[in-house]
Amino acid sequence: MVEKPEKWQVLTLTIFIFFNIALSAKTPLTKKTYIVQMDKSAKPESFSNHIDWYSSKVQSVLINPENQEDGGEDQQRVIYTYQNAFHGVAARLSEQEAERLEEQDGVLAIFPETKYELHTTRSPLLTPTQLKVFTKYSNRSCKKNLASPGDLNYPALSVVFPDRINVSVLTLHRTVTNVGPAVSNYHAIVSPFKGAYVKVEPRTLKFTKANQKLPYKIIFTTKSRQAVPEFGGLVWKDGVHRVRSPIVVVWLPPL
Repeated sequence: MVEKPEKWQVLTLTIFIFFNIALSAKTPLTKKTYIVQMDKSAKPESFSNHIDWYSSKVQSVLINPENQEDGGEDQQRVIYTYQNAFHGVAARLSEQEAERLEEQDGVLAIFPETKYELHTTRSPLLTPTQLKVFTKYSNRSCKKNLASPGDLNYPALSVVFPDRINVSVLTLHRTVTNVGPAVSNYHAIVSPFKGAYVKVEPRTLKFTKANQKLPYKIIFTTKSRQAVPEFGGLVWKDGVHRVRSPIVVVWLPPL
């Protein structure tokens, strides 16, 4: 014979379930800043400008647990718009909202904002007091020693051959991050220089996931020292996107 539950047990269980549902509905979703890269060319004609389109994309994925009619803080989710280095926005989103936004048409990539701690690369002449002006700390040291200042991971490539004519080869190192489609193959194209041969290794960067970092090196070999600087560029292409790094090559005159 099956024993029937007492009425007070049923009532207690009902109240427990009700309060759990109510509590979960009122619990705010944790939000943090995400960087969203957009495909500018995908903007529908119905939008007069890209900023309105970006904001509309963000608004379309918002989860409002409190069901506020006026949207409340949701109206302030877009906190910055990028128009130069790339096209997109910085927005305050929950993890669920970020996942939904990543699936939207026109969204190339989305990743959480990362705050980096500053480490100096070359500061031999700075006193602790002077160093604190730049870093807020007085006890920071070099985290990584570079073979040359040219290995600073800047987009631009500055190649300076010294005044010693026996130095004919310089190698610069760079690391790049995939902010496009997860699976991407980028091929290198380098403009020609009168005074130097240029070789990129590897010639193709094969990304297999979003935000993946890959290193490459570019080798400059003097074939004829030039009296004036030469300018050119390195372009990485995947058939759709182009990422260009400007190059300047300088030969210092012998002393």
